[in-house]
Amino acid sequence: MSTVQHDEVRDLFDREAEAFARSYETDPNFQDRKAVWTGAIDRCLSDAAGKVCVDVGCGPGVFSFYAASKGARVYGVDSSVKMLSLCRDRLKRDGWRNVTFHEASLPFADTSMFPPADIVLCSSVLEYVDDLDACVMSLASLLKASGRLLVSVPNRRSLYRNYERMKFFLTRRPAYRGQVRHEMTLTGMREVMGNHGLRILENSYYGCVARWLQSAEGLLGQERTRTMLFLVLLPMSTIR
Repeated sequence: MSTVQHDEVRDLFDREAEAFARSYETDPNFQDRKAVWTGAIDRCLSDAAGKVCVDVGCGPGVFSFYAASKGARVYGVDSSVKMLSLCRDRLKRDGWRNVTFHEASLPFADTSMFPPADIVLCSSVLEYVDDLDACVMSLASLLKASGRLLVSVPNRRSLYRNYERMKFFLTRRPAYRGQVRHEMTLTGMREVMGNHGLRILENSYYGCVARWLQSAEGLLGQERTRTMLFLVLLPMSTIR
């Protein structure tokens, strides 16, 4: 990510930190996101005691604290000072002992601060980076040979994403789209991840902004109606 773009993305999430955190309680799309992610964390950390989780782009820490509640040792990472402040406030308030938070951004210059991870989380981060390959390589380097990488990216096949791109072209709204560098298809993600030794174990879609798309889902399918693509990946070295 270029220095200029990194600063703009960080500033965007600094401004929106508190509203972003509240969205998990008030916005149906964020609640859908939370259900998908926590369900996958449950599957990947069914026996979490002693396991290591690195949450890259942890935001307000929703998934960091959830993984910690399962018994994992969690390292939350974000470049937004305001997001990290929310995390540390909750850390202090609730007395968590198995979570720490760190200020850093992808691609990591040094991953030695983290032990090899059983699970790496990366929710809605990769769309904002310039060098997608470098960032995926960085994520893959965090994993144990038997680890799992959970990733979400904007679904390029979504009809709503098509509408949003056109709206931004005409009105420059919503403002966050000015920072988006990548929207991906399942085929595209399979290629990018495969180039770095990762294979898709699970894939699904979530998020549906427009009600008219919800009603058309039976006809069009989730690939066209849902806004986010979600993947669980594992290193190819673990596949027999």
